[in-house]
Amino acid sequence: MTSLVIDSKVILSWLFRDAVTLPTDLLFTHVCDHGAMVPANWHLEVAHHLLTIETARRIKRRDTDKHLELLSEFSISVDPETVGKAWHNILDLARAGKISPHQAAYLELAKRYRIALATKDKSLSAAALKLQIPLFFIT
Repeated sequence: MTSLVIDSKVILSWLFRDAVTLPTDLLFTHVCDHGAMVPANWHLEVAHHLLTIETARRIKRRDTDKHLELLSEFSISVDPETVGKAWHNILDLARAGKISPHQAAYLELAKRYRIALATKDKSLSAAALKLQIPLFFIT
């Protein structure tokens, strides 16, 4: 079993070398060695981020396709329970943490499996700390 939940924005730092830091490299190595877990909305969020960057003309469609092909090679497990928890556990965590349900899905997954969360999102990090969910710090 993996020891980490990764949010969709963290992935972008792997795909764009100008965003790479030592912590993101360590995270990359960790996921290569041990895999990671994500909520069911993760693929849509990654697609959204890449399309936004593509629309802003920072990358071309073929780059998006290459990035998605690369991501498909990682051992990333999708949580099958995200949808069933959306209207209760996840929504409650979103309210309590003053974050979006999309963000709370990552929080709920890390909390349920008692594993660390890797995120660059400040509000998600704050909510995780409040719930004593360990963070894989990324700068």
